[in-house]
Amino acid sequence: MRILVNLLLDTLPMLGNVLLLCFFVFFIFGIIGVQLWAGLLRNRCYLEENFTLSPGLALPGPYYSPDEDDERPFICSLAADNGIMSCGDVPARREGGRTCCLDREDALHRQSLGLEPEGLGPNGSGPGAGGLCVNWNQYYTRCHTGSGNPHKGAINFDNIVYAWIVIFQVITLEGWVEIMYYVMDAHSFYNFIYFIFLIIIGSFFMINLCLVVIATQFSETKQREHQLMQEQRAACLSSSTLASLAEPGDCYEELFQLVCHVLRKARRRSSALYYTLRGQPPPPTGARNNRRAGGCAGRGGGGGGGSGGNVNGGRRHSKQLRPSPCPHQPRPTPDQGSPPPLPHSPVPLSVSPQPEDCPLCALSLKEGAGAAGDSANGEEEEEEEPVEGTEKEQNQLEETREGEGEAGGGGARGGRGRVRPKRRRRRSRRTCLGRLKDLWDEMRRKLWGIVESKYFSRGIMMAILINTISMGIEHHNQPDELTNVLEICNIVFTSMFTLEMVLKLTAFGFFDYLRNPYNIFDGIIVIISVCEIIGQADGGLSVLRTFRLLRVIKLVRFMPALRRQLVVLMKTMDNVATFCMLLMLFIFIFSILGMHIFGCKFSLKTEAGDTVPDRKNFDSLLWAIVTVFQILTQEDWNMVLYNGMASTSPCAALYFVALMTFGNYVLFNLLVAILVEGFQAE
Repeated sequence: MRILVNLLLDTLPMLGNVLLLCFFVFFIFGIIGVQLWAGLLRNRCYLEENFTLSPGLALPGPYYSPDEDDERPFICSLAADNGIMSCGDVPARREGGRTCCLDREDALHRQSLGLEPEGLGPNGSGPGAGGLCVNWNQYYTRCHTGSGNPHKGAINFDNIVYAWIVIFQVITLEGWVEIMYYVMDAHSFYNFIYFIFLIIIGSFFMINLCLVVIATQFSETKQREHQLMQEQRAACLSSSTLASLAEPGDCYEELFQLVCHVLRKARRRSSALYYTLRGQPPPPTGARNNRRAGGCAGRGGGGGGGSGGNVNGGRRHSKQLRPSPCPHQPRPTPDQGSPPPLPHSPVPLSVSPQPEDCPLCALSLKEGAGAAGDSANGEEEEEEEPVEGTEKEQNQLEETREGEGEAGGGGARGGRGRVRPKRRRRRSRRTCLGRLKDLWDEMRRKLWGIVESKYFSRGIMMAILINTISMGIEHHNQPDELTNVLEICNIVFTSMFTLEMVLKLTAFGFFDYLRNPYNIFDGIIVIISVCEIIGQADGGLSVLRTFRLLRVIKLVRFMPALRRQLVVLMKTMDNVATFCMLLMLFIFIFSILGMHIFGCKFSLKTEAGDTVPDRKNFDSLLWAIVTVFQILTQEDWNMVLYNGMASTSPCAALYFVALMTFGNYVLFNLLVAILVEGFQAE
C-alpha cells in the first residue's frame, strides 16, 4: 500500500504536466468547436410562418421530434450551411404501425361533415385505423434555431465550458458517434476530420501518455522503495544475519516449509513425551546426531579431547572415560588425542575369535552401520517413528547386557549358545524388514519413472481434453441416452484421475506430492469429483457438478508458456490485491459523494404519468457503488452525466470528469503498470 500511495504522490508532478498538455488540447479544440458550431445543435424543423389551423385541430408539437422526450432530436441544416439533413428529409407520420395519408384539407373537410378529423379505430380506441390520420410532419418545412440542445441540453458548443464537456466525452469514446452525426447534420459532412484528429490526439495519445508516465514512475518508485526497505532491514539486523536479506521464495513454498517445520517440531515433542511416559531419559540431541558427531561415550575417549566445540565437557569426559576393554577394537595412540592405555589394564580371560560374537564389537558394528545409513538416507531416517528408535535402542541395550553376562560367566559355551538364537532371530527379522523396504523403494522408483514419463503426461492430457469435450456437448433437453453416456464418462475420467493421484502419492511420497501446488489442485478436484459421484448416487450434492469445469485448468501444467504467464500473474497478486483495496476505497468515497449530490434525483416518467427511479441512480449506497463502477467501465456513463446535469446543474459535470480522470485514467493505468512491471521483472 505504501508503494502505491507513494507512486501516486510521485506521479502528481508528471501527471500535472500531462494534464496541462491536455488543457491546451482541450482549449484549442474547444475554440474551434465554438467558432464553427455555436448554436447549430439547436436547429429544429418548425411549421411554416403563415400556417394556421381551425380550433378543432391540434399539432403534435411546435417542431418535429422523432421521440416524445426529444432525447435524439432531428437536427436540420440552415440555408447558409451545408449540412446533411434538411427539413425536406422529415419522414411521414406513422400511427398504429401505418403511415398517415391525410392532409390538412382532408381534416377540414371531415370536420365540416361533422366527423372526427382523424378516423377512430374499430372500437373507437384511437386514430389510425385504415390510415385515416393526418400527416402533420409534411408541414415542418422551416429550419430555425430553437431553444433546446440535445440530451437535456448537455451536448452543445455554445460556450467553451460546454465544448470541453463534449470534448471530454469524445475522448472517452462513449457516444462520440452521435455527437459527430449531430454536427454533420447541422453543418457539414467534412466535420468528421475534427473528430478524427481529436480522437487521435486526445484518446490515442494523451490517455496512453498517462499510462506511460504511471508505468515508468511505478518502476522507479518500486526500486527506490525496495532499496529503502533493504537498508532499513539491514540496519535492524546484525552482520551475522545478513543472509536473511535474500528475497523470499514462492509463497506456497514458504508456507509448505513452515508447515513441515511445525510438524517436525511436534514430532520431536511427541517423541520426548513418549520417552517420558516410558520412564526413560530422552537423548539430549538424538541418537542420529550423536552418531554423526562421533561423540558417543561408549566408543572410547576420542570424542571430546580433540575437538574445540565443547572444551569443558570434552576434558571432563576424557578424564572420566577409559578406552574400551574389547581386544578387537583398535587401541588409540597418543597422537589421536586420547590418553594411552594403562600398562596394567584388565583384559578378559576368554576372547572370542570372531568380532561378531563379541557383544561390544557387535554393538559398535551396528552403530557404524546406523551412522552410514544416516549419512545416506538422512531425510528418510528423520521421518521414522520414535517408537521404532526406542525398540532399536532397547535391542542394543539387551544385546549389550547379554554380552556382559556372557563375558562375566567366563565365556561358557552354553550361555553363548542360548544368546545366539535370539540374536539370529532378531537379525533375520531385521533382514526381512530391510528386504521389504528395498522392494518398496524399488517399486517407488519404477512408479516415479512412470509418472514422470512423457507418455504418462500425454495420456493424462488427452484424458483432460476428451473430458472437456464431453462436458461441452451437454445441452438443454438432451436425450436420456446422451445423459447416461456422459455420466459413465464422468465416472471413467474420475477413476483415471484418482488413479493418477494414487500413483503420484506412492511414487513421490506425501510431502513431496504436496510440495507441488498443481498436485494439490489436482487432488482437490479428484476429492470433489469422488464426493460428487457418491452424493449423486444418494440423490444430493448436485451443486458439486459445477466443479467438474475445474478439470480444464489441469491443462495448464502441460502448457509451459501459459503456466509461466500464470506464475507471473500470481507473483503480482500482492500488488494487485493492494490495488483492489485502493480501488474499493476510491469507489466508496465517490459513492458517498454521489449520494450527497444526486441522491433521489434521478427519475423517469412513465406513460401513465408516474415517476419511477432510473436504474442508474445514487439513492442508496449499493446502487451508488454499482453506478460508480459502471462509470469507471465507461459503459453508458454519458447518460448518467446527462441525468446529473439535468437534475442538478451543469456544474455536476465536474463530478463525472473527476471520477473518470482519477478512476479510469490513473487507477486503472496503475493496474496495467503493475502487470507490465511484473512481466518485465520475469
